Amino acid sequence: MNVKLPCRTRAFAFALALGIASAAAAATAAPCAPSPTALCLSGNRFQVEVNWKDFQGGTGAGQAVPITADTGYFWFFSDSNIELIVKVLDARGLNGKFWVFFGALSNVEYDLKVTDSVTGSTKSYHNPSGQFASVGDTTAFDGAAGALRASHTAVAVEGTVAAPSSMADVQKFIDSAAASSTFTPCASFGSALRLAGCRFAIKVSWRDSEGREGRGTAIQLTNDTGYFWFFSPTNVELMIKVLDARPVNGNFWVFYGALSNVQYTLTVTDTLSGVVKTYSNPPGAFASLGDTAAFHPGRAIAAVQDTSRTVLAEIDSAGGSLSATAANGTQFILDIPPNALGAQTAIRMTPLSRADGLPLSRGLVGAVQLEPEGLQLFVPATLTIRPTATVRPGTVAFSYAGAGEEFALDLSEEIDGAIHLPLLHF
Repeated sequence: MNVKLPCRTRAFAFALALGIASAAAAATAAPCAPSPTALCLSGNRFQVEVNWKDFQGGTGAGQAVPITADTGYFWFFSDSNIELIVKVLDARGLNGKFWVFFGALSNVEYDLKVTDSVTGSTKSYHNPSGQFASVGDTTAFDGAAGALRASHTAVAVEGTVAAPSSMADVQKFIDSAAASSTFTPCASFGSALRLAGCRFAIKVSWRDSEGREGRGTAIQLTNDTGYFWFFSPTNVELMIKVLDARPVNGNFWVFYGALSNVQYTLTVTDTLSGVVKTYSNPPGAFASLGDTAAFHPGRAIAAVQDTSRTVLAEIDSAGGSLSATAANGTQFILDIPPNALGAQTAIRMTPLSRADGLPLSRGLVGAVQLEPEGLQLFVPATLTIRPTATVRPGTVAFSYAGAGEEFALDLSEEIDGAIHLPLLHF
């Protein structure tokens, strides 16, 4: 988090201060009561609620989910699509105040209201339509002993305004929001967070104002969203989500919102294509971003499997191999070395009968589909393709996902009339 005091945060501007209540009124403030639309944070002292309005005028209340004693998040349209993360910290030992931090993964209009159940004070933060905002308010609530007067303050937050085309795409995604799918956690790969069907690997490296460096520790919350902590497991610093928005604009989207103003570098890798995008946050800045053009998956082919020639084998950490033969006689041998798999796994190989839309002038020599899709290997395996005829100059290897999405050329090596492909994932 690394907020220094005294300072004035640049992430928001005061817009209006409204009224003062009496000490007697403050003394009767209602205790915080957690509910489906309310978080109780910082020792259950502060109640946090949010109301939203989308680009078409639709409205609603954010649905609250606690993460730690100080932090929680809200979803607006689908419980698998997290929109806003909030934390309230007791910093009376530093500057006599309670701090409010929030980071948005959404650019719809919303009003975030925080209520001190001890004094009755409230503070509201308004995010206008089309803006991504991240805020660190280190003077949010007076924590001094005897502070009983209830104040009511409204704050207009400042952030990054999205392009109109991006706003239209977000509304399309909102309109198509479906019920959440079953949460399937991705396997742990060191400090990387895996999202969007475990396809994207996200890492964060940070550097604080004293020159200390480290890597963020990843926690996955849904299939599409997770967060990182830097200094303590109870102190959430950065929330990120990767959305499959190919039906909307053909891309995968990257959104993140920060509860920290330390310097950090966020690296997102598409493990299927190898494409990497890097986002850097300078020291002292609270960042919130929505990149609706982050990853373009490329063209697709129509892969047609010959299921009559499917081969299945159970392979464990000791490694093993399996082979299949296509109708034209092309052989496929998959060699999985020891320690490539963490547990026994059913590996399936199915030759293709054809690949329609293949952008190669000489057509298909042979192809095979490997499953389970998305399987990650700790040690590279080797797929050997041995055609019945001599491998001609100009023959290339390719890969795809699903039933033919994201066609890409792959590196391969031709030895003794066979093509050899290294594999780290299916």
